Amino acid sequence: MRANKEKELRILKRKNLFTLMSRFLEDREVIAPIKGHGGEVIFYPIEKIEDVAWDWTYVNTVLPPKRFFLPQTEELFHYKNQNKGYEITPIYNDRVRMIFGIRPCDVNALLFLDKFFGGGPIGRRVPVAEPGILQDRYYATRRANTFIIAFGCHQPGENCFCICCDSGPFLKEGFDLQLTQLGGDEYIVELGSARGLKIFYGHEDLFRSATNAEEKRLTEIKDEATQQFGNTRAYISKAIHKITRNQVPDELWENLSDRCHNCGGCSYVCPTCCCYNVVDVPINKSEGSRIRTWDSCAFAGFTKLAGGDNPRSEKKDRLKRRFFHKLSYHYIEKNGRHGCVGCGRCITTCFANISMPDIADKIRKGITS
Repeated sequence: MRANKEKELRILKRKNLFTLMSRFLEDREVIAPIKGHGGEVIFYPIEKIEDVAWDWTYVNTVLPPKRFFLPQTEELFHYKNQNKGYEITPIYNDRVRMIFGIRPCDVNALLFLDKFFGGGPIGRRVPVAEPGILQDRYYATRRANTFIIAFGCHQPGENCFCICCDSGPFLKEGFDLQLTQLGGDEYIVELGSARGLKIFYGHEDLFRSATNAEEKRLTEIKDEATQQFGNTRAYISKAIHKITRNQVPDELWENLSDRCHNCGGCSYVCPTCCCYNVVDVPINKSEGSRIRTWDSCAFAGFTKLAGGDNPRSEKKDRLKRRFFHKLSYHYIEKNGRHGCVGCGRCITTCFANISMPDIADKIRKGITS
Protein backbone atom coordinates (compact mmCIF):
# COMPACT_ATOMS: atom_id res chain seq x y z
CA MET A 1 0.00 0.00 0.00
CA ARG A 2 1.35 3.44 -0.85
CA ALA A 3 2.33 5.73 1.99
CA ASN A 4 1.26 8.93 0.23
CA LYS A 5 -2.16 9.78 1.66
CA GLU A 6 -3.19 11.55 -1.55
CA LYS A 7 -2.87 8.25 -3.37
CA GLU A 8 -5.13 6.54 -0.82
CA LEU A 9 -8.17 8.76 -1.40
CA ARG A 10 -10.35 8.80 -4.48
CA ILE A 11 -13.58 10.43 -5.56
CA LEU A 12 -16.33 8.25 -6.98
CA LYS A 13 -19.44 9.71 -8.57
CA ARG A 14 -22.75 8.00 -7.89
CA LYS A 15 -23.18 6.93 -11.52
CA ASN A 16 -19.68 5.46 -11.49
CA LEU A 17 -20.48 3.60 -8.29
CA PHE A 18 -23.41 2.00 -10.10
CA THR A 19 -21.05 1.03 -12.91
CA LEU A 20 -18.53 -0.41 -10.44
CA MET A 21 -21.23 -2.47 -8.75
CA SER A 22 -22.42 -3.78 -12.12
CA ARG A 23 -18.89 -4.94 -12.89
CA PHE A 24 -18.63 -6.69 -9.55
CA LEU A 25 -21.86 -8.55 -10.21
CA GLU A 26 -20.32 -10.08 -13.33
CA ASP A 27 -17.72 -12.18 -11.49
CA ARG A 28 -18.71 -12.48 -7.82
CA GLU A 29 -21.61 -12.65 -5.44
CA VAL A 30 -22.54 -9.22 -4.11
CA ILE A 31 -24.27 -9.01 -0.74
CA ALA A 32 -25.85 -5.65 -0.02
CA PRO A 33 -28.58 -4.02 2.09
CA ILE A 34 -32.02 -4.36 0.52
CA LYS A 35 -35.51 -3.49 1.69
CA GLY A 36 -37.54 -6.56 2.61
CA HIS A 37 -41.26 -7.06 2.13
CA GLY A 38 -42.02 -5.34 5.44
CA GLY A 39 -39.79 -2.37 4.66
CA GLU A 40 -37.02 -3.53 6.98
CA VAL A 41 -33.47 -3.42 5.62
CA ILE A 42 -31.53 -6.68 5.52
CA PHE A 43 -28.33 -7.95 3.90
CA TYR A 44 -29.03 -10.21 0.95
CA PRO A 45 -27.33 -11.32 -2.30
CA ILE A 46 -28.46 -8.98 -5.07
CA GLU A 47 -29.02 -9.64 -8.77
CA LYS A 48 -28.94 -6.03 -9.97
CA ILE A 49 -27.81 -2.70 -8.53
CA GLU A 50 -31.40 -1.41 -8.32
CA ASP A 51 -32.00 -3.95 -5.52
CA VAL A 52 -29.78 -1.96 -3.11
CA ALA A 53 -31.43 0.29 -0.50
CA TRP A 54 -29.74 3.36 -1.95
CA ASP A 55 -31.59 5.94 0.13
CA TRP A 56 -29.39 5.13 3.19
CA THR A 57 -32.13 6.42 5.50
CA TYR A 58 -31.45 3.43 7.76
CA VAL A 59 -28.30 3.05 9.87
CA ASN A 60 -28.17 -0.63 10.79
CA THR A 61 -29.79 -3.57 9.09
CA VAL A 62 -32.19 -5.62 11.20
CA LEU A 63 -29.75 -8.53 11.31
CA PRO A 64 -25.96 -8.37 11.14
CA PRO A 65 -24.12 -9.92 8.17
CA LYS A 66 -22.49 -12.59 10.37
CA ARG A 67 -24.70 -15.29 8.81
CA PHE A 68 -22.68 -15.00 5.62
CA PHE A 69 -19.59 -16.09 7.57
CA LEU A 70 -21.21 -18.27 10.22
CA PRO A 71 -24.46 -19.55 8.65
CA GLN A 72 -27.37 -20.26 10.94
CA THR A 73 -27.27 -23.84 9.67
CA GLU A 74 -24.40 -25.31 7.68
CA GLU A 75 -23.16 -28.73 6.62
CA LEU A 76 -19.57 -29.18 7.79
CA PHE A 77 -18.90 -32.51 6.10
CA HIS A 78 -20.53 -35.58 4.62
CA TYR A 79 -19.55 -38.95 6.05
CA LYS A 80 -19.91 -42.40 4.54
CA ASN A 81 -19.10 -45.76 6.10
CA GLN A 82 -16.92 -47.71 3.68
CA ASN A 83 -15.62 -51.25 4.17
CA LYS A 84 -12.29 -49.97 5.51
CA GLY A 85 -13.67 -47.13 7.62
CA TYR A 86 -15.38 -43.77 7.22
CA GLU A 87 -14.89 -41.52 4.23
CA ILE A 88 -15.10 -37.84 5.25
CA THR A 89 -15.82 -35.13 2.65
CA PRO A 90 -15.49 -31.57 4.02
CA ILE A 91 -17.76 -28.96 2.43
CA TYR A 92 -16.20 -25.49 2.07
CA ASN A 93 -17.77 -22.43 0.47
CA ASP A 94 -14.91 -20.73 -1.36
CA ARG A 95 -16.98 -18.49 -3.63
CA VAL A 96 -15.57 -14.98 -4.08
CA ARG A 97 -18.00 -12.48 -2.58
CA MET A 98 -18.34 -8.83 -1.69
CA ILE A 99 -20.28 -7.25 1.15
CA PHE A 100 -21.29 -3.76 0.12
CA GLY A 101 -22.66 -1.11 2.45
CA ILE A 102 -21.59 -2.73 5.71
CA ARG A 103 -21.39 -0.34 8.66
CA PRO A 104 -18.29 0.13 10.87
CA CYS A 105 -19.81 -1.62 13.91
CA ASP A 106 -20.42 -4.77 11.87
CA VAL A 107 -16.91 -4.69 10.42
CA ASN A 108 -15.48 -4.47 13.94
CA ALA A 109 -17.67 -7.44 14.86
CA LEU A 110 -16.03 -9.41 12.05
CA LEU A 111 -12.60 -8.50 13.42
CA PHE A 112 -13.78 -9.87 16.77
CA LEU A 113 -14.97 -13.11 15.13
CA ASP A 114 -11.65 -13.37 13.30
CA LYS A 115 -9.93 -13.70 16.68
CA PHE A 116 -12.41 -16.31 17.86
CA PHE A 117 -12.34 -18.46 14.74
CA GLY A 118 -8.69 -17.90 13.83
CA GLY A 119 -9.47 -16.40 10.44
CA GLY A 120 -8.95 -13.07 8.74
CA PRO A 121 -9.23 -11.13 5.47
CA ILE A 122 -5.89 -12.01 3.87
CA GLY A 123 -6.70 -12.36 0.21
CA ARG A 124 -7.90 -15.34 -1.78
CA ARG A 125 -6.40 -18.01 0.41
CA VAL A 126 -7.20 -19.44 3.79
CA PRO A 127 -5.09 -17.45 6.25
CA VAL A 128 -2.84 -19.14 8.77
CA ALA A 129 -4.10 -18.91 12.33
CA GLU A 130 -1.98 -17.32 15.02
CA PRO A 131 0.23 -19.73 17.00
CA GLY A 132 -1.77 -21.54 19.66
CA ILE A 133 -5.12 -20.71 18.02
CA LEU A 134 -7.19 -23.40 16.34
CA GLN A 135 -8.58 -22.27 13.02
CA ASP A 136 -12.12 -22.86 11.85
CA ARG A 137 -11.53 -23.38 8.13
CA TYR A 138 -15.22 -23.00 7.31
CA TYR A 139 -15.32 -19.48 8.70
CA ALA A 140 -11.79 -18.63 7.53
CA THR A 141 -12.47 -19.69 3.94
CA ARG A 142 -15.55 -17.49 3.68
CA ARG A 143 -13.80 -14.59 5.37
CA ALA A 144 -10.70 -14.73 3.18
CA ASN A 145 -12.79 -14.70 0.00
CA THR A 146 -15.04 -11.78 0.94
CA PHE A 147 -14.27 -8.19 -0.06
CA ILE A 148 -15.46 -5.50 2.34
CA ILE A 149 -16.82 -2.18 1.06
CA ALA A 150 -17.93 -0.21 4.10
CA PHE A 151 -19.99 2.96 4.50
CA GLY A 152 -19.21 5.43 7.28
CA CYS A 153 -22.09 6.71 9.39
CA HIS A 154 -22.94 10.42 9.31
CA GLN A 155 -25.46 10.25 12.14
CA PRO A 156 -26.46 7.70 14.78
CA GLY A 157 -29.53 5.54 14.64
CA GLU A 158 -32.05 5.62 17.45
CA ASN A 159 -30.26 2.92 19.45
CA CYS A 160 -26.63 3.28 18.33
CA PHE A 161 -23.83 3.63 20.87
CA CYS A 162 -20.82 2.53 18.78
CA ILE A 163 -18.67 5.45 19.87
CA CYS A 164 -18.77 4.10 23.43
CA CYS A 165 -17.41 0.80 22.14
CA ASP A 166 -14.68 2.25 19.90
CA SER A 167 -16.27 0.72 16.81
CA GLY A 168 -17.59 3.71 14.84
CA PRO A 169 -18.85 5.88 13.31
CA PHE A 170 -15.93 5.40 10.86
CA LEU A 171 -13.35 2.66 10.42
CA LYS A 172 -9.60 2.81 10.81
CA GLU A 173 -9.02 -0.79 9.69
CA GLY A 174 -10.77 -3.94 8.55
CA PHE A 175 -12.07 -2.71 5.19
CA ASP A 176 -10.96 -2.89 1.59
CA LEU A 177 -12.71 0.37 0.69
CA GLN A 178 -14.63 2.80 2.91
CA LEU A 179 -17.08 5.22 1.30
CA THR A 180 -18.26 8.51 2.78
CA GLN A 181 -20.82 10.69 1.06
CA LEU A 182 -19.42 14.16 0.43
CA GLY A 183 -22.71 15.67 -0.61
CA GLY A 184 -24.52 15.71 -3.90
CA ASP A 185 -23.65 12.67 -5.99
CA GLU A 186 -20.04 12.12 -4.89
CA TYR A 187 -18.36 9.77 -2.43
CA ILE A 188 -14.84 10.00 -1.07
CA VAL A 189 -13.24 6.56 -1.01
CA GLU A 190 -10.56 5.45 1.47
CA LEU A 191 -8.21 2.60 0.76
CA GLY A 192 -7.83 0.01 3.49
CA SER A 193 -6.03 -2.96 1.96
CA ALA A 194 -4.04 -4.32 -0.97
CA ARG A 195 -7.29 -5.70 -2.36
CA GLY A 196 -8.76 -2.21 -2.23
CA LEU A 197 -5.75 -0.96 -4.16
CA LYS A 198 -6.49 -3.52 -6.86
CA ILE A 199 -10.03 -2.18 -7.10
CA PHE A 200 -8.65 1.33 -7.56
CA TYR A 201 -6.25 0.37 -10.33
CA GLY A 202 -8.52 -2.24 -11.87
CA HIS A 203 -11.19 0.41 -12.49
CA GLU A 204 -9.18 3.62 -12.90
CA ASP A 205 -11.70 5.01 -15.37
CA LEU A 206 -14.27 5.36 -12.57
CA PHE A 207 -12.17 7.17 -9.94
CA ARG A 208 -10.34 10.46 -9.69
CA SER A 209 -7.88 11.62 -7.01
CA ALA A 210 -9.28 13.64 -4.11
CA THR A 211 -8.24 17.27 -3.80
CA ASN A 212 -6.79 18.80 -0.65
CA ALA A 213 -10.12 20.52 -0.05
CA GLU A 214 -11.98 17.20 -0.31
CA GLU A 215 -9.54 15.54 2.10
CA LYS A 216 -10.16 18.37 4.55
CA ARG A 217 -13.90 18.00 4.10
CA LEU A 218 -13.65 14.30 4.95
CA THR A 219 -11.98 15.18 8.25
CA GLU A 220 -14.73 17.71 8.97
CA ILE A 221 -17.46 15.16 8.21
CA LYS A 222 -15.89 12.64 10.59
CA ASP A 223 -15.56 15.25 13.34
CA GLU A 224 -19.17 16.37 12.91
CA ALA A 225 -20.42 12.77 13.00
CA THR A 226 -18.36 11.95 16.08
CA GLN A 227 -19.92 14.89 17.92
CA GLN A 228 -23.40 13.61 17.09
CA PHE A 229 -22.57 10.09 18.21
CA GLY A 230 -20.98 11.52 21.33
CA ASN A 231 -24.43 12.29 22.74
CA THR A 232 -24.98 8.59 23.43
CA ARG A 233 -23.23 7.03 26.42
CA ALA A 234 -23.33 3.46 27.70
CA TYR A 235 -20.58 3.66 30.35
CA ILE A 236 -18.99 0.49 29.01
CA SER A 237 -15.59 1.06 30.62
CA LYS A 238 -17.00 1.33 34.16
CA ALA A 239 -19.07 -1.82 33.63
CA ILE A 240 -15.99 -3.66 32.37
CA HIS A 241 -14.10 -2.68 35.51
CA LYS A 242 -16.83 -3.87 37.88
CA ILE A 243 -17.59 -7.12 36.04
CA THR A 244 -13.92 -8.06 35.87
CA ARG A 245 -13.51 -7.47 39.61
CA ASN A 246 -16.74 -9.37 40.35
CA GLN A 247 -18.26 -6.28 41.96
CA VAL A 248 -21.77 -6.72 40.54
CA PRO A 249 -24.35 -7.82 43.15
CA ASP A 250 -26.06 -11.14 42.37
CA GLU A 251 -29.34 -9.34 43.04
CA LEU A 252 -29.02 -7.62 39.66
CA TRP A 253 -28.81 -10.93 37.79
CA GLU A 254 -31.68 -12.37 39.85
CA ASN A 255 -33.93 -9.42 39.03
CA LEU A 256 -32.98 -9.52 35.36
CA SER A 257 -33.71 -13.24 35.18
CA ASP A 258 -37.30 -12.56 36.27
CA ARG A 259 -37.69 -10.43 33.13
CA CYS A 260 -35.76 -12.58 30.65
CA HIS A 261 -37.86 -14.86 28.42
CA ASN A 262 -34.96 -17.06 27.25
CA CYS A 263 -35.88 -16.36 23.63
CA GLY A 264 -32.26 -16.09 22.44
CA GLY A 265 -33.04 -13.00 20.37
CA CYS A 266 -30.16 -11.09 21.92
CA SER A 267 -27.71 -13.73 20.70
CA TYR A 268 -29.13 -14.06 17.21
CA VAL A 269 -29.12 -10.34 16.41
CA CYS A 270 -25.73 -9.68 18.05
CA PRO A 271 -22.94 -9.47 15.44
CA THR A 272 -20.33 -10.91 17.83
CA CYS A 273 -22.31 -13.78 19.39
CA CYS A 274 -21.15 -17.07 17.94
CA CYS A 275 -22.37 -19.88 20.21
CA TYR A 276 -23.15 -22.98 18.16
CA ASN A 277 -24.09 -26.63 18.43
CA VAL A 278 -22.92 -29.54 16.28
CA VAL A 279 -25.05 -32.62 15.50
CA ASP A 280 -24.78 -35.62 13.20
CA VAL A 281 -27.76 -36.14 10.91
CA PRO A 282 -27.88 -39.65 9.39
CA ILE A 283 -29.26 -40.16 5.90
CA ASN A 284 -29.24 -43.94 6.26
CA LYS A 285 -27.30 -46.56 8.23
CA SER A 286 -24.03 -45.92 6.40
CA GLU A 287 -23.92 -42.17 5.67
CA GLY A 288 -24.98 -38.76 6.83
CA SER A 289 -23.86 -35.20 7.51
CA ARG A 290 -22.41 -33.25 10.39
CA ILE A 291 -24.37 -30.03 10.84
CA ARG A 292 -23.53 -26.85 12.75
CA THR A 293 -26.34 -24.58 13.93
CA TRP A 294 -26.54 -21.39 15.94
CA ASP A 295 -27.13 -21.79 19.67
CA SER A 296 -27.36 -19.36 22.59
CA CYS A 297 -25.92 -19.19 26.09
CA ALA A 298 -29.37 -17.96 27.13
CA PHE A 299 -30.80 -21.44 26.57
CA ALA A 300 -30.94 -23.82 29.54
CA GLY A 301 -29.62 -26.73 27.50
CA PHE A 302 -26.53 -24.95 26.17
CA THR A 303 -24.29 -25.93 29.10
CA LYS A 304 -25.98 -29.21 29.94
CA LEU A 305 -23.42 -32.01 30.18
CA ALA A 306 -23.76 -35.53 28.86
CA GLY A 307 -24.29 -36.92 32.36
CA GLY A 308 -27.22 -34.58 32.96
CA ASP A 309 -25.45 -32.03 35.17
CA ASN A 310 -25.79 -28.35 34.23
CA PRO A 311 -23.38 -25.80 35.77
CA ARG A 312 -25.65 -22.92 34.67
CA SER A 313 -29.13 -24.33 35.01
CA GLU A 314 -30.48 -21.12 36.54
CA LYS A 315 -31.34 -18.19 34.31
CA LYS A 316 -29.50 -15.67 36.49
CA ASP A 317 -26.25 -17.60 36.06
CA ARG A 318 -26.65 -17.63 32.28
CA LEU A 319 -27.32 -13.88 32.19
CA LYS A 320 -24.30 -13.22 34.37
CA ARG A 321 -22.15 -15.39 32.11
CA ARG A 322 -23.36 -13.61 28.98
CA PHE A 323 -22.41 -10.15 30.23
CA PHE A 324 -19.17 -11.41 31.76
CA HIS A 325 -18.26 -12.89 28.38
CA LYS A 326 -19.07 -9.59 26.66
CA LEU A 327 -17.38 -7.17 29.03
CA SER A 328 -14.72 -8.88 31.14
CA TYR A 329 -11.06 -7.87 30.72
CA HIS A 330 -10.20 -11.57 30.50
CA TYR A 331 -11.97 -11.84 27.16
CA ILE A 332 -10.67 -8.48 25.97
CA GLU A 333 -7.15 -9.84 26.35
CA LYS A 334 -8.14 -13.00 24.48
CA ASN A 335 -10.14 -11.46 21.63
CA GLY A 336 -8.49 -8.05 21.27
CA ARG A 337 -11.59 -6.08 22.25
CA HIS A 338 -14.74 -6.45 24.34
CA GLY A 339 -17.66 -8.30 22.82
CA CYS A 340 -19.97 -5.36 22.14
CA VAL A 341 -19.72 -3.06 19.11
CA GLY A 342 -22.60 -0.74 20.01
CA CYS A 343 -24.86 -1.62 17.08
CA GLY A 344 -27.96 -1.31 19.28
CA ARG A 345 -29.72 -4.38 17.91
CA CYS A 346 -30.14 -5.86 21.39
CA ILE A 347 -32.06 -2.72 22.39
CA THR A 348 -34.38 -3.08 19.40
CA THR A 349 -34.93 -6.81 19.86
CA CYS A 350 -35.32 -7.43 23.60
CA PHE A 351 -38.90 -6.75 24.70
CA ALA A 352 -37.78 -7.23 28.32
CA ASN A 353 -35.39 -4.27 27.95
CA ILE A 354 -32.29 -6.29 28.87
CA SER A 355 -29.84 -4.51 26.59
CA MET A 356 -26.13 -3.86 26.79
CA PRO A 357 -26.27 -0.09 27.46
CA ASP A 358 -29.10 -0.49 29.99
CA ILE A 359 -27.26 -3.15 31.98
CA ALA A 360 -23.91 -1.36 31.70
CA ASP A 361 -25.55 1.77 33.10
CA LYS A 362 -27.11 -0.19 35.98
CA ILE A 363 -23.74 -1.74 36.80
CA ARG A 364 -22.07 1.68 36.75
CA LYS A 365 -24.67 3.18 39.09
CA GLY A 366 -24.97 0.13 41.32
CA ILE A 367 -28.67 -0.29 40.52
CA THR A 368 -29.96 -3.84 41.03
CA SER A 369 -33.49 -3.58 39.65
